[in-house]
Amino acid sequence: MCILIAILFVSACSGAIGTNMPDFTTPTGDQSGGKVATMVAETLTAMAVNVNTSAPTATSTPEPVTVLPQTLYYLAVDSTGIVQLFRLDRDGVTIKKVTSEQYDVYDFDVSSAHGGKIVFDTGGQLILCDPDGANRMVIDNIQPNSHQYYVAYPHWSPDGKIIAYLSGMQVHFYDLVSKTSTLALGNDGVDYISIGDFSPDGKDLIVGTTNNKAIYNISTATISFLKFPEFSKQTFKFSPVTWSKDSRYVYAADWMNGGSGEGLRLSGLWRFDTDGIGLQLIAGITVGAPSNPSFISTPFQEPDGSLVYLYSPPAPQSPKPQLSLVHSDADGVTNRTVLRPETFKLDNSGLWMPDGKGFIILQVDDFAFSSMLLVPVDQSLPVITLMNDARSVVGWQPLRWGP
Repeated sequence: MCILIAILFVSACSGAIGTNMPDFTTPTGDQSGGKVATMVAETLTAMAVNVNTSAPTATSTPEPVTVLPQTLYYLAVDSTGIVQLFRLDRDGVTIKKVTSEQYDVYDFDVSSAHGGKIVFDTGGQLILCDPDGANRMVIDNIQPNSHQYYVAYPHWSPDGKIIAYLSGMQVHFYDLVSKTSTLALGNDGVDYISIGDFSPDGKDLIVGTTNNKAIYNISTATISFLKFPEFSKQTFKFSPVTWSKDSRYVYAADWMNGGSGEGLRLSGLWRFDTDGIGLQLIAGITVGAPSNPSFISTPFQEPDGSLVYLYSPPAPQSPKPQLSLVHSDADGVTNRTVLRPETFKLDNSGLWMPDGKGFIILQVDDFAFSSMLLVPVDQSLPVITLMNDARSVVGWQPLRWGP
């Protein structure tokens, strides 16, 4: 059953969904991962229908109720106080603990080419495992008395053949076929401190340095730092930086305004070509009026090139502004319209569904995560609370779709 049908069921009986939600005990006996909205799934289960339009038979099996288009992976603190990897199943209720590591899991990625194979880093090791955590295999680790300080930020290539990751302050590629790791970036005198996603076509990779982000072209082994023609200062930082679906552009939407020793961070919406040349679509902090910024988050490029994103118009600075879901032409400004009546507070970018029909965000309240929400673009469909208490979710780390 598709997600939109399931959500329509919720809309029809939203009055039955309570706000006080019981704790959910995971199959492993772990109470971590947040309190899940079990009432949502109970309502969906009660109203589930078989998509087979023929007369029912004694052997027909109802299709499982689904809330999410795919499984959702996230990091949370377990009952022992260690950050582990968890999975929220498509029913929007069932939580499964994937890892049981001795040390915190810091970052992870899920492959779309291997049926949900997972790579994650913990305790100075880079580890490969199955979607349920089985077949755990160490593929790299910190070597004693070497230049390495950590292994981190693993990212799958779209074809599932390469895992990019940091080892120390260098970018390495692990080849899944040869099972060997090679140095990709790091002999150029630059310290690399983060890795972003591969482009959807697999040709480029986002990398981060101390004061900037860059696009690394894999076939030519060249790197293009993000450039800002409007500004003379070149130490800008954006978090996060995301690809357009056609791999032509990188979008930067960082509404966490302010300056620091790491470089100036600008709120607003920017678009960069793969050669790093940037174009400011929506101004953030206006020069001469820094107390009235615009806030933008979670941009998504539609197939026709238009944009959907969360937006707050220029207003006095607020640590947690109220953002509305809007749609605009490709320039980010023309024909801007509000898509939903609600506003949202968040402290990171949301995770879009693969088909662009909705996204997951972590709502914030009093500088802490309060809930995990599923937000459909279609305003006729309700916002669903997946977790009523998501304070244990490590929100600055990624949310990832699984199979």
